[in-house]
Amino acid sequence: MKIERIRNILNRNLQRRRFYHWVNYATLVVNLEDAVFKTSKTIRRRKLRNAFNKYRQQAQEVKRAEYVAHKVNWFEMVRGRKSIDICFDAWKEYIKMQRTAKIYLKRACRGVEIAAKNEAFELWKKMVFSLRK
Repeated sequence: MKIERIRNILNRNLQRRRFYHWVNYATLVVNLEDAVFKTSKTIRRRKLRNAFNKYRQQAQEVKRAEYVAHKVNWFEMVRGRKSIDICFDAWKEYIKMQRTAKIYLKRACRGVEIAAKNEAFELWKKMVFSLRK
């Protein structure tokens, strides 16, 4: 019983909406000129929408082709021997950079230590010289 009442309510609401929609359209189209204006406007919108959808579809096809080509190139690179060689070369280059950085850091530390020793030695020489006077 309750389901039938709900169905009837929904049907009445749908009929009411359809009726109001028909009334709005009927009041807009009063004479032939209004009908021509309305149809020309509708046709213009449809043409514009169809053209937009066509160009959007073409753009999506181009994007998809670029995406597929990029993936194919990536798979070829990954599955080929070349990618492993590139990986090893990059690793060797990284190790070389680490070693050279370590060497330069040690040299810099030694340079700072030597400079500190020289400053301390100069200060000591000045003190000894001032004591001799």
